[in-house]
Amino acid sequence: MIEQHQDPRYQAIPDDFDINHNDNPEEIQMRVYFDLETSGLNEWKHSITQAAFFCPHTQEQLELKIQFDENEADPKALEINHYNRDVWQREAVMVHAAVERISDYLRRHACVEKISKKTGKPYQVAQLCAYNGKKFDGPFLQAWFRKQNAFLAADYKILDTLALAEFMLPHLESHKLEVVAKELGCFRDGAHDAMIDVFMLCDVTQTLETRINYKESAPCS
Repeated sequence: MIEQHQDPRYQAIPDDFDINHNDNPEEIQMRVYFDLETSGLNEWKHSITQAAFFCPHTQEQLELKIQFDENEADPKALEINHYNRDVWQREAVMVHAAVERISDYLRRHACVEKISKKTGKPYQVAQLCAYNGKKFDGPFLQAWFRKQNAFLAADYKILDTLALAEFMLPHLESHKLEVVAKELGCFRDGAHDAMIDVFMLCDVTQTLETRINYKESAPCS
């Protein structure tokens, strides 16, 4: 955390996004940005319909359309996410296959060390970052893995760029991802496609972090 001073440049970064000052640079370098599109807002009732992950360091990306029960979906959510039944019938993978592919991806990007409560031995998980990750994407992904009785190989703390955007850009009336991206010159057409949103998220996060680093290094007036 940045030590607080009267100078506004030294206000503390939100607790939801303090990894920029982590002592382990690998956690920053190997950070995985992700976005979910879902069939509704309830993480226990609804499903993930599309998931996208991207690590700028490895340049490895993963995008999956996932099968789900359309009868249990919120029609408004599917409309917002531009759901196309024909596309999903052609491209969507089964849930268990999606779990396996996401798990493999996260294990390849593991960088946060944990200690097993059962064995006392160390192991590593991935560091995830999302937009509104603390309240939505993070809990939804965690619940989805629990429903499949699968281990999520990611740190429980999801870095939330929304908190960083609200902190750095308080003048904006809205902090939706596309609004913040336009403000920062990072906007891409195709919002609410998970992969497009991940690329915007990555650009927005890196731009905001660059501004933080600049403010920290600037001399006090």
